[in-house]
Amino acid sequence: MTSSSLTQGLRQGAAMPDQRLTEDALARAWDGRLYAPDPLRTVEGVPVQVVHPGRRNTDSGPDFLDALLVFGDGPLRRGDVEVHLRTADWFAHGHAGDPAYQGVILHVVAHAGSHVTLNQAPVLELPPLEDGRAPSLAVSPHRPTEEELEAWGEARLEARAAALEGEIAAVGAEQALYGALLGGLGYSKNVAPFQEVAGRAPFNLLRDVAQSAPSRGLEHETLIAGLLFGTAGLLPSQRGIRPRDGSLGLPVPDLPAGESDSPAGRSAEGVPIPTGRDLAAPLLDGYTRAVEEAWRWMGSMAPLPSGSWRTFRVRPANHPVRRMGGAVALAMGWLRDDLVERLRRAVMEGTSPRASGALVVKVLSVGAEGYWARHRDFGVPRRDGPLALIGQGRAREMAVSAALPFLLALADWDRDGRLESGVRAVYAVLPSPPANALARWAEDRLPPAEGDQQGRTPGGTRMAVRQQGLLHLVKGGL
Repeated sequence: MTSSSLTQGLRQGAAMPDQRLTEDALARAWDGRLYAPDPLRTVEGVPVQVVHPGRRNTDSGPDFLDALLVFGDGPLRRGDVEVHLRTADWFAHGHAGDPAYQGVILHVVAHAGSHVTLNQAPVLELPPLEDGRAPSLAVSPHRPTEEELEAWGEARLEARAAALEGEIAAVGAEQALYGALLGGLGYSKNVAPFQEVAGRAPFNLLRDVAQSAPSRGLEHETLIAGLLFGTAGLLPSQRGIRPRDGSLGLPVPDLPAGESDSPAGRSAEGVPIPTGRDLAAPLLDGYTRAVEEAWRWMGSMAPLPSGSWRTFRVRPANHPVRRMGGAVALAMGWLRDDLVERLRRAVMEGTSPRASGALVVKVLSVGAEGYWARHRDFGVPRRDGPLALIGQGRAREMAVSAALPFLLALADWDRDGRLESGVRAVYAVLPSPPANALARWAEDRLPPAEGDQQGRTPGGTRMAVRQQGLLHLVKGGL
């Protein structure tokens, strides 16, 4: 839709939504400030100043997240924005009783009609567009310099380190790092449940369980997998997935050797392997049965409640089941060799800050090894070959968001000035992780560099500290 047709559609929609006007067009108008803003007012006449329209949400939930708005003479408020053609759509779409929409602070509509009040959010009827496009939305009134981005990146590191130092004081260094790293495996969508698993199955429990493996006749990895997957509520039995005979407790014939190399989409016995989100009846293998049995031996431990995990628009490689497989592998390496000390040595013993950064990333990486390198779910082989459990990109993100802030917190806790200097030196030169959706969104909205009308950002956020500075700017903290 062109700017002129969008303008026409919104002008018609101000009176009554037109067939040509869609919610997406209205959302793009809100995102790009394509409206006459002098001033915006709610249907009850309260002025609304849009400091930041929020970032477009590509997941379930409100259309825009973390908007910054001022209502009347009130304080700056941060919250979500929902966009509909009509106010009544709020109720028609079932948002009134949905907890995901409790953070909505403004409901933007093309036509308010007779429904002008919501449970929690004022209604704004978006006025007609101005002719032509408004100035590009920017996360800052001017293009941040690299020095400013680095200063904000340092502020983000300091804020995370302060939070982790509190965790060290409360639960100890080992558990603080464990919780931070598991949170890093959750990406943005599943940070909270991964951290909840870390709290319910703390690292000292993992150590105790591993030490009991010989007396139970089980492999260490099987017991650790049973504990973590069971606590997470991600075992097949907990998700209602059953083998063909209907019960995980009954024997299932073992697959022939090399079952993971079966033709794509079929088991070794020729039974179709489900490929959809609802894996109704996969062929469960010996590993799955052993992990299920290990969880049963844990006794009365309570798993996370049903519905804790978000899987909408999550790539198969990032599904919580595979990421928990990565957590199992990371924990097994930790049990063999203290991870806190390995990270400390990586920072202190590198031949240069860049070399130390590469060592930190290597310590956090887990290659294409074991069951979860070859499977995307229990009993469901990957079709395109083995895949690293924690690749370099994810390991670099975990270094930036968890390991380096933890080491900075530990340096302050131990009064270790040499470690502190080493961490800061590594953070200053570490290449940025692959940009996530928020980082890409923020970079797209940077004002163009002087003489650059296309808004390119050559080199600006290729370093982790600068990328983190930009995220600090748009998120306002951690």
